[in-house]
Amino acid sequence: MLVHTCAAQFMVVLDVSVVNVAPPSLQTDLGSTTVDLRWAVNAATAVPPRGRATGTPAPDAAA
Repeated sequence: MLVHTCAAQFMVVLDVSVVNVAPPSLQTDLGSTTVDLRWAVNAATAVPPRGRATGTPAPDAAA
């Protein structure tokens, strides 16, 4: 269990790092604005990491 938790945390940190490094290249390639890219970064990091890293469903927001 501890190994899976550590691996999941590593994947979350890796994912957030990639998302935060990519915007300059995306801005150049796609010709988008900084505001558009901030939306993409916020959306990618706002999803609960538990669901992305482990494949388990995210808890219901209304609960």
